[in-house]
Amino acid sequence: MFKDFSKREIALILNCSRITSSINNINANRHFNLGFLNRFYMLQFARNKIIEIVKVQGVKPLGHNEATWLKILVNSFYLNLRGAIDNLAWFLNYIYNLQEIINEDSSTSRSFTSLFGDTFLEKLKLKDKKLADRLKTYKKWQSELKLFRDPAAHRIPLMFAQSIINEEGLSKSNEINKELQDLCKNPTTLEIDRIGYLLESWQNLGRFEPIIITTEVAKSDIKSAPNQFDKDYELILDIGELIVTQVAII
Repeated sequence: MFKDFSKREIALILNCSRITSSINNINANRHFNLGFLNRFYMLQFARNKIIEIVKVQGVKPLGHNEATWLKILVNSFYLNLRGAIDNLAWFLNYIYNLQEIINEDSSTSRSFTSLFGDTFLEKLKLKDKKLADRLKTYKKWQSELKLFRDPAAHRIPLMFAQSIINEEGLSKSNEINKELQDLCKNPTTLEIDRIGYLLESWQNLGRFEPIIITTEVAKSDIKSAPNQFDKDYELILDIGELIVTQVAII
């Protein structure tokens, strides 16, 4: 279901360790080790835990705890994915001195330091044409990632669907919801037991499928979790390998 990237993960981490001693700029080192490498470990951990939960879950609908854990993990993954991209941009800015004055508190530096930004890539091209040309090929991916950007203010967090319900299950769900509404008006002791039974029945409707739900303004969309995670994780591996390999030969 999910691809195995363990060999590439180990190779990237080893290569990162090898070039660490050759990074003389303290700020470049900070963004590379404390930034990119730390975030990569968090990406690896979040993805592995998601795979673990999905495999154990099987087809049983997600319970509240499992659904909450998956929400935490999927939002952590995409927050750190975008953060890792930003850390690599700052790393290259410092390594290649792309700006005469680099100030992380300055809006000028912050807006410039975008790994796939046109101005950033034009400056990088003057220093390392091969790297700039390769990074430019990922611009489309950057646009696609906007749908998964970290859920900051005014955004709806990413989540896994707790279950997928067919037409028969949907009809049953509507019946349960109607009965629950009636029972919850002035429930007696016996009716409280019935409410518990109905809630449990409702939670077990349908089947679990590893699907991520995204929300952009009033529009919702669904994505296959294995396909999406494999694609995005493989691409950050590609970019990490590209930059580490290229910087190692400077």
